[in-house]
Parts: sequence; structure tokens; C-alpha cells
Amino acid sequence: MFVLPVAFVYNPGLIAISVGVGTLSVGLLVLLGAVTMTYGLNYPFQMRPGRVIGVRSLLTALGVVVMVYPSTVVKIAGIATFIGVFFAEKVLMRDLRLPFRRGASQ
Repeated sequence: MFVLPVAFVYNPGLIAISVGVGTLSVGLLVLLGAVTMTYGLNYPFQMRPGRVIGVRSLLTALGVVVMVYPSTVVKIAGIATFIGVFFAEKVLMRDLRLPFRRGASQ
């Protein structure tokens, strides 16, 4: 988590004496950015090697942006993108069915 110290610089809301809604929301978004980066670096994707490198690079960069960029809108958009990639990988590559749809296939 080499990005974590930088996240404290660009998100001063993480360093607060009193814990409030702002501190918790920024902390949660930075945590989700760390999860995005960790997922991208460590998950065993079942794709061709070129696509795996692309997805890993995208998710790692997305996690870094979510952790470091100070805008809440950018953080939320990054997390939404990660959720989309996560569900797309589960549904399309593993042939799993979403609980709220009939399913999808390749």
C-alpha cells in the first residue's frame, strides 16, 4: 500500500481530531480505492494474458486515483467503475448469474 501515505496528503479529512460523517465517508472511499487496487493486483483473472495485463493496469490505476484524487465525485465514479468491472468479470467470465437478472453469457 505504497499509495496510503500519499492518500493522507491529498485527503486531509482522513486526519481529523473528531470523527464525523465527512471523515467516515472519505475513509470509506479511500478504503474502497485500496480494495480496487488490491483486487487488480492479486485476483487470478481467467483471460488471455494481454487482457489480464490491461485489466490489472486499469484497476490498479483506478484504485490509485480513487485513493489520491481529492474530488468525491471522482472517487464515487471510480468505485462505480470498479463495481461494473467486478460484476462483468463474474458474469461473463465465470458464467454466474446475477441475482436481479436472468443472466448473461459471452
